[in-house]
Amino acid sequence: SLSIVWESSLTVNLNAVATDDNIRIFPNPTKNIFHIKGTNITEIEILNLAGSLIFKNNSTTRIDMSNYKNGVYLVRVKSETGIAVKKLVKE
Repeated sequence: SLSIVWESSLTVNLNAVATDDNIRIFPNPTKNIFHIKGTNITEIEILNLAGSLIFKNNSTTRIDMSNYKNGVYLVRVKSETGIAVKKLVKE
């Protein structure tokens, strides 16, 4: 007999998730450079779809993707109002 027990210790604060209206990424899709618009941005992270962090910055909203392969990336933008995750296509 097999018994599976799931004990979750992860707590999610729904108030920490920024609404999509706060953050804009353009142009999307992008060939090289894209921009991030938002209020009080404190950190920007770019992850590949495997979840690996490939870029991290807290001082610029103009990002050059020319050294990265074409594909889909996740852009995680942290601000004073929470965290927003956007999909970015690199062509």
